[in-house]
Amino acid sequence: MFKEVHVDDIVSRAGAPQIVTLLAYYRSLSMDGALPSYADFNPERLTEHASNLAVVEPIGIGDYLYIYYGRTIFETSGVEMLGSKVSQWKSEVGAFFCQAYDRAIAELRPIYTVHRAHHAIRVHLWERLVLPVRAEDGSLRLVVFNKPREYLDDLLRAVLDEGVLGLRCIRTADGRIEDAMVVTANQRAADIIGCTAENLLDHRILDVIPDLRGTKTWARYLEVVETRQPQRFELSLHYRDQPKWFDVKAVPLGDGFILSIADITNLKNACRELEVKNLDLAKANTMLGEEVRRREALEGELRRLADVDVLTGVATRRAFMEATQRAITLASERRPLAVIAVEIDHFKMI
Repeated sequence: MFKEVHVDDIVSRAGAPQIVTLLAYYRSLSMDGALPSYADFNPERLTEHASNLAVVEPIGIGDYLYIYYGRTIFETSGVEMLGSKVSQWKSEVGAFFCQAYDRAIAELRPIYTVHRAHHAIRVHLWERLVLPVRAEDGSLRLVVFNKPREYLDDLLRAVLDEGVLGLRCIRTADGRIEDAMVVTANQRAADIIGCTAENLLDHRILDVIPDLRGTKTWARYLEVVETRQPQRFELSLHYRDQPKWFDVKAVPLGDGFILSIADITNLKNACRELEVKNLDLAKANTMLGEEVRRREALEGELRRLADVDVLTGVATRRAFMEATQRAITLASERRPLAVIAVEIDHFKMI
């Protein structure tokens, strides 16, 4: 049975936002170190969460009695625990619940758990927040928020979106892998390969896909089996006369391997379109930079032409006055200033 128990980083681990909300509320009421009151967590008060809440109180040693059991928990799990003891649940789940409750009582702090329950047909994983509180008479109670974290329907849908193949190696007398027998395959895998599931099962993979023999892809599969190390890579194929991209995961299993194949063509095409747009943007940016530099050079030349007489190369009256003003400003800071005047009026006669 899969199970996890955590007391730290509950917020980051939780899948249901209600767990984060309840935990924040709980901590706000236990700022002084004392346990929050059961009155603050009574399902009659927490009406928004009531259908997902269960309340248990300790009875004896290592056992607990359900004094409240939310309607949604009952409808989802198919089990009614109101008025029952946890010890009546003769399974790994019952023992796991008792262990989690014992820890919450012993440590007097919230406990977050994730477990797989086989009694709830549609639910793959449950997540729970166990909150110790103090009743009016001073006794301890546990308020437990329960919510499915993963439904089997969702899990199966995710699996069926990928092609899955299970293969067992066929070896020669000297132990060399010469082929692999398909021992399990789903319809998605058959669609990707281009055949029916019946034509895959119990057939040699190199008979079904003869072009696979001697390729780098086949060598990778053999490496997975020999090294016992999983591999993941992208594969480009022509699928129904169209180029397709697939994400391939190969995991060792016994004397064979499991293949998981997902179509990532749309993602690849989107990435390529983004790359093209980025290249276009880079080109446009380069052209813009060149245009800016050209304009700056032109503006500089225009300023030079405005400040210099074209015929003589001497500064114009405006440029002279601006230079003089700058020199006078510097002279006011106790720097020397000299002005030399040269008469070139007869230059016109040349």
